[in-house]
Amino acid sequence: MKKISTTLKNNHENIARPFALENHQHLEYVPRDNPTPVDISTDVNFTGTVTGVVIDADTIIAGETISALRILTTDSSGFGIYADPTNSEHVRRLLGMSTSSGTAGNPINLRLEGKYQDASWSWDVNQPLFLGANGTFTQVAPATGNLVVLGHAIKSDTILLNFEKPIALI
Repeated sequence: MKKISTTLKNNHENIARPFALENHQHLEYVPRDNPTPVDISTDVNFTGTVTGVVIDADTIIAGETISALRILTTDSSGFGIYADPTNSEHVRRLLGMSTSSGTAGNPINLRLEGKYQDASWSWDVNQPLFLGANGTFTQVAPATGNLVVLGHAIKSDTILLNFEKPIALI
């Protein structure tokens, strides 16, 4: 049993941010004076507006031609596009790394976090991984735009994705 101390009132908005399913906000709350335990072991239904194009936690519809092994964000319609470290809106809503390629309108697989290996990589395990142009990984920290640490290499061909909050560079 969980106690519920607030009730959602009519509007709920999904915000596209890193790991969008866990980062969202409720726009209006109606406080309850005496919270009581509520059994939520069955399906929970709510009314209101939910927006977004995420198919499930690890797939999104491409908004442009996407290559594998790139960091994605969403465009204004919620479709997956390459993240740009100079665009503050992009770095606030990183989704994950594409693990498949595809064209606009088709699903793209994502890795949201954790280990990933690719034989073409040759990373320095002593350096963090940063967001580079067009959603690429780089180990060279940017001088302008936003510094976004994406994770680090645990082997030369294996990374651990673990997005950190972006830092605006002035």
